[in-house]
Amino acid sequence: MIPLDCGISQRPDFIDDRSHFGHWEGDLLIFRRELGETNVTSLVERKSRYTVMIKNRMPA
Repeated sequence: MIPLDCGISQRPDFIDDRSHFGHWEGDLLIFRRELGETNVTSLVERKSRYTVMIKNRMPA
């Protein structure tokens, strides 16, 4: 869990210039139930733009 006082606006400036490998961003995409029983987690490495997509089951 990420503390509320640790926002994206507080990250170091060098992360924004994408000069270092190893800084990842993650998102959770949640779809309407009519579209299925899954959601997707996406992870993107900021320098290389390497992307990982993970299909997750929705809880019952």
